Formats: sequence, C-alpha cells, structure tokens
Amino acid sequence: MNGGERAARANDRERPNSFRSANGSGAPNSASAANNSRAANSSSAPNTPWHDARRLPRPPRDARRVEPRDAAIWVRVGGRWLPGHIQCWFAHRGRWACWLSYQADPAHPTVAAMWGLFAYEPAAILSRAAHPTPPEQP
Repeated sequence: MNGGERAARANDRERPNSFRSANGSGAPNSASAANNSRAANSSSAPNTPWHDARRLPRPPRDARRVEPRDAAIWVRVGGRWLPGHIQCWFAHRGRWACWLSYQADPAHPTVAAMWGLFAYEPAAILSRAAHPTPPEQP
C-alpha cells in the first residue's frame, strides 16, 4: 500500500459511506455480498445471497457515533425485506452497527415502528436509494 492509498483509506474512515461494509470496502457489489453471506449464514436458502440482519445487545462503550447520510434502507428480518430508516451509525474497531427503526408490517404503515441495533452486513441491510424495491420477494 502506497502513501496515497493509505491517506485515502484513513480519509474514508473519517467520513464513512452510510452503507460501508465491515471490512471497509465501501458499498458492496453483489458478488462480494453473495460470497460473504454464504460463508456467514449457511441456514439461508442455497440460491439466495441474503440473510437476516443480526441484532446486537448494545453499542460498545467506546464506539464512535456517526450521523447517517442516506437513511432510507431495506432491512431483512424474519426472512422478509422491510422498509426502515437508520437513526445513527456506531463505528468500533473497523466494524459498523446501526441503530434503526423498521416497519414491522408494511401493509399497515400506521402501526408503530420496531427499533433495534443491528450489525451492518451488506447481505442484510441495503440502501433504498440503490435498491428502490426489495431484492427478492418470496
């Protein structure tokens, strides 16, 4: 790694893309997301690169809080893609987590939203700007 790459990587850490992967590679492409999710979750359907978002109990005490840029997302919970919004990001030791709200029943948008802290994984949380519709519908 030369000095320019090192400086670019350090700058990227300071202002993260709101859909940055845990390994810092930026917005995921479908091939890397598919390979990562298959290795991480063998219980999902064999033909799909997607898996459910992983809940976390709380952010680490010394995590850095980062405001989101593109808050509208799709989050996969219970095998379904649900619309949601990221409230804030937490960065800690090169890993990312997001505090988000999601609509548990999209057919009834007036029902209260569900809240949770989730580990960021490109196979479970997607930008609605990049994906206007959910990636798959069962």
